[in-house]
Amino acid sequence: MTHIISLLRGQNDAELLTLAEGPVAAAAREAGIKVSVMQHQSRYSLSVLRDLRQFINQGQFDIVHTHGPRANLFVNLIRRRIQAKWVITVHSDPKLDFMQGGIVGRIFTHLNIASLKHAAQMMW
Repeated sequence: MTHIISLLRGQNDAELLTLAEGPVAAAAREAGIKVSVMQHQSRYSLSVLRDLRQFINQGQFDIVHTHGPRANLFVNLIRRRIQAKWVITVHSDPKLDFMQGGIVGRIFTHLNIASLKHAAQMMW
């Protein structure tokens, strides 16, 4: 959350899109950052892809910057249908993010690592 807020603070043309209402959206609003929330029925509902693509293209964003495996996966799935350049910030070892997740964790690890290979990356 701290990284996202500090990246966006003071940038008048930036907007934060979150995939759920929560503390990140609240902190961004408090910092004066424009925030949109794209919440869907389930955390991994693929119905968000159409709305996400439309949001990015209609907003005419130059850069989409994702933080986290779910956002990485979703933008990876639509990357060929958006005009914006896509970058990722990686804050942890992607091989360890879903270590306790069993078979589902291994699947998400594979999908996230595949996503990382398709975006320009900013490593902090």
